[in-house]
Amino acid sequence: MGNIIGAIVWGVIAIVCFVISYLQFNEKGILLNNAYIYASKKEREAMDKKPHYKQSGIIFVLAGIIFTILAFDMILRTGWLFYLVKGQEHERGIRRLHRYL
Repeated sequence: MGNIIGAIVWGVIAIVCFVISYLQFNEKGILLNNAYIYASKKEREAMDKKPHYKQSGIIFVLAGIIFTILAFDMILRTGWLFYLVKGQEHERGIRRLHRYL
């Protein structure tokens, strides 16, 4: 039961990331980029926002993919999907982590 709830949570987070990514690619909504956030009002007016929107969109797509893989890993209970998300680690560390899941 806990895995289903966890998968739902990861799935909702993935959907939120994909929606934010869609908005960023269409240059809608708030610009979630440090270059824009920390710029002064004068710099913001003169700034070309298109590359910053694109960068934020790409990051949110990648985050959405990672959260989707995590959700499928929790549903299917496979060990190999974890490696796609986490990367390579020592086998002993992975065993310790799976004991707690």
